[in-house]
Amino acid sequence: MKKSMSAVLILVVFLVGGCLESGIEGKYVSTKYPSDYMELNSDGTFFVYQEIRGSFSGTYEVKDDKIRLVLPNGRADEGKIEGNNILDPDGDVWKKV
Repeated sequence: MKKSMSAVLILVVFLVGGCLESGIEGKYVSTKYPSDYMELNSDGTFFVYQEIRGSFSGTYEVKDDKIRLVLPNGRADEGKIEGNNILDPDGDVWKKV
C-alpha cells in the first residue's frame, strides 16, 4: 500500500509540474527594435531589456492566449500570445528565438 501511494504521489507531482509550464518560456526579440528582448523563465519570472527604457523584471501569468507581466510595484501590462509571438499593448510583435 505504501509503495503504490508513493507512485501515485510521484505521478501527481509530475503531472501538476508539467501543467505549470506553458511552453511560452524562452527569449523573445522585438521585431520593431531588434536590440530589445524579453526572457520568460519557467519559474514565472521575466526580464526585459529595452535600449531606450533600460531593463526591468517581474513575474508573468499566462491564461488562455493572454500574458500578463507584473512589475514589483504592482503595475501590469497584458499582451496576446499568437503562436510563437507575443503582441504587446502597443501592437509591437516580440518573436520567439
